[in-house]
Amino acid sequence: MTGHEVEPTLTMREVRAGDRYLLCSDGLSDPVSDETIHEALKIPDVAESAYRLIELALRGGGPDNVTVVVADVVDYEYGQTQPILAGAVSGDDDQLTLPNTARDEPSAITPRKEAVKRVPPSPRLSIASVVA
Repeated sequence: MTGHEVEPTLTMREVRAGDRYLLCSDGLSDPVSDETIHEALKIPDVAESAYRLIELALRGGGPDNVTVVVADVVDYEYGQTQPILAGAVSGDDDQLTLPNTARDEPSAITPRKEAVKRVPPSPRLSIASVVA
């Protein structure tokens, strides 16, 4: 899109049952720290973990779109060919709930202070003595 050639970072990994992999865009990795991502990946359920990461990216004010794929490596008997689908590709749009993010409810970064109410000055009571 920008006319610049992009070179992806590619690495080979040995996959073992029990491993968890995260594929994400810079919409997650830029606004959210590695430590925070690591903590969110500890959530046992892959869907909950992915939704938490999206929530963190949106709350972090990510300026870009957010792409998150969390995948657990599982050990199955040879011959099982049915993929396990979750998230948007599963077609379970009825159960898809968007994460509760700051974008749902607009708010200022710093809470607004209540405006100081101006009370008009009360009329002063003047006491005068008249001597006749």
